[in-house]
Amino acid sequence: MIENVLFDFRKLASTFLGGSVIHIGLRQTVPVVNPPFAESTVPVVEHQWLFNCNFGQPSYFHHPSVESFSELSDNCTMSNGLHSISSQISKKLTLGLVLACSVVIYGCTSLPPAKDKAKDVKFPSEVYFKSVLPLTSGGQNRGARWSSDGDWIAFKRSEGQTSRVCSAVYLKKMRDSELKTVPTGKGPILDTAFLPNGQRVLFSALPTSEAICPDLMKPMLDTLPGNAQIFGVKPNGEDVIAAEPGAPSVFNSQIATCKNNSAVFTSTRDGDIQLFGAVIDSSFGTLGKVHRLTRYLGYDGMASFSPDCTKIVWLASRPSSDREIRKFKKLASQRRIDPKTLNIWIADSDGSNAQQVTHTQGSVLNPVFTPDGGYILFSSNLKDPQSDQYGLYRVKLDGSDLKQVTESSGFDVDPSFSPDGKYLVFSSSRGAKFPDEINLFLAEWLEPQVSQADISDNSKGSSEENQPKWNSRLSWS
Repeated sequence: MIENVLFDFRKLASTFLGGSVIHIGLRQTVPVVNPPFAESTVPVVEHQWLFNCNFGQPSYFHHPSVESFSELSDNCTMSNGLHSISSQISKKLTLGLVLACSVVIYGCTSLPPAKDKAKDVKFPSEVYFKSVLPLTSGGQNRGARWSSDGDWIAFKRSEGQTSRVCSAVYLKKMRDSELKTVPTGKGPILDTAFLPNGQRVLFSALPTSEAICPDLMKPMLDTLPGNAQIFGVKPNGEDVIAAEPGAPSVFNSQIATCKNNSAVFTSTRDGDIQLFGAVIDSSFGTLGKVHRLTRYLGYDGMASFSPDCTKIVWLASRPSSDREIRKFKKLASQRRIDPKTLNIWIADSDGSNAQQVTHTQGSVLNPVFTPDGGYILFSSNLKDPQSDQYGLYRVKLDGSDLKQVTESSGFDVDPSFSPDGKYLVFSSSRGAKFPDEINLFLAEWLEPQVSQADISDNSKGSSEENQPKWNSRLSWS
């Protein structure tokens, strides 16, 4: 129920059909469904709701008195932050409306809380999950990464390719519904990562002149989007700085960090698409001692660290024949990548002892280590390499014991484990109300038991000098 009504009597410059035009907001006290690790599962949080209303009329008119939250929500779309609606107040809160209402979003808002307990959307066959709960609703939400204390996730979001919303970093507090919109003053955001001390969020962004947001429904960017640079920003939106002062104006992106202040990212600064390592200066949030990790011709990107920071996993292509090399160089000159040539590789964190894990005909992306370090979780269209249907899969470090983790027939990508290994955030189109909608989901992870002997044996994958060919994309032995 609506607790009280707040009126901001900042009158607009003109009146509308003789009525006083003002801003109106509704303050509501509602229960908020929290993630399962919250201290209280049903806290009472005060939210300031403002409404974008469209009653399907061609001109101004008086709507009947609004007596309940549900009556108003039948005709209005809700938003948090500051939302303007043109209205005229009657004795019983009669609303006079303009067909379209403008929206101005402030920096700190809250996600729309569910009226009831969040619905578990886990499929029965998803045995690696205890539950799967939605974290967002609407838009395109991708690339969530956890803070080292597990209290926050950072991610990118877009309302579509004509929107400029994608130039902000989004921070969601995992113990309640708080959502921070952190404006960066840069172009579209490509990826995010927290500093280990949590004092800044690193992000890579395109130039501000880039007017089109990337389509976040694509499983990966098969075209390098431009001269991206890596920046850092405080969670309150202050002090945006270059994370690597003096970095060359090339593609610098796909940043990942680890608790020992190590960082890895992708860059084209040497002419090829390679991985680079760096050491984080925790005092300033900058990257120092930048050094190249990979040295073979081909694409190297989308890297992440093992839980103990001793290994990295990433995607790589290794063209070997003259035809493959010519094709790669031609595509690279056009800033393009053939996703079907990519496979998963692992190595020590300094780039040594590189081993190939997968040999697949489909596309793979977003590889991350499982919490015990014995498996890799990744996204792929293995079931149908010609389709855009991506699911999550799990495989041992030597490429054996492939298991399907999600059963969604749509789009499951961007897995990211919480620091304690108990939860997994991923992006998915499951339950989408619109064709281009993709939301964040929180899964409680059921980790299979793996012995240390198994982990040691699993590290003996195929090296670059010895690459076995697989007979079937789904029969890995």
